[in-house]
Amino acid sequence: MAFLDLCGFRVMMNTPKKAEAILDEFFRTVYEEVGNSRQRTEVVDCIVVSDCAVAFARTENSEHDDLNGTNRGNIEAQRLVSLLEFVERVAVRMITREVALKGSIMYGPLKYLQTVAGPGRVKAKFLGKAYLNAYVDVERGLPELGLGQIRIGPRSKIKNLLDHHPEFYTRYRIHPKKGNFYLYWMLRSLGERQKYDSGLAVRYIKLYDPIISWIKSHARRELDLRRNWRTRENIGR
Repeated sequence: MAFLDLCGFRVMMNTPKKAEAILDEFFRTVYEEVGNSRQRTEVVDCIVVSDCAVAFARTENSEHDDLNGTNRGNIEAQRLVSLLEFVERVAVRMITREVALKGSIMYGPLKYLQTVAGPGRVKAKFLGKAYLNAYVDVERGLPELGLGQIRIGPRSKIKNLLDHHPEFYTRYRIHPKKGNFYLYWMLRSLGERQKYDSGLAVRYIKLYDPIISWIKSHARRELDLRRNWRTRENIGR
């Protein structure tokens, strides 16, 4: 699952109309990309509450949801791919509006329950380690997540999955750093990573606006956003 947070929203609230416009764009972007994920076997569902989004991947056809069978590794890989692509597309679209996200993608047990409790009352419950770990990572994880950073965990599980799919490192621009794994969604290739990280470190001295501009300058353009989801091969097929 993935927990995403809009960076700088507290400051945006000083200008209510701007904050409302950003939230409208955030909601629209997230739910459009949820719709795009329906072209995959492992679809993404998402709930957005104000400046936060909680997304998770699941199998559209329950007949294929065989996590205890021989397809378990392929299903896990496909779900990770669905979340990576979903987060990447949302992040790229939001940075074009000069709004950065930070977030955490966590593998682990997750249960989502939704019930209608009465008129105007809906109960939505996320239960399991994946949700808790992702939330804590975004709010209090070390090292602290910076603007635009997406961390992937838990470390041992993700390392094991990437060991079985080493092509994911370059295809989705995943880089291990100080024991953690990060999604460099804003880069065309990992070859740009060192220059990007060096420039980012310098801009942190000047805070928000220069960082946003630096991330935006590296983010892939509208042409990349329009790539058909089906052009990427399905894992295990």
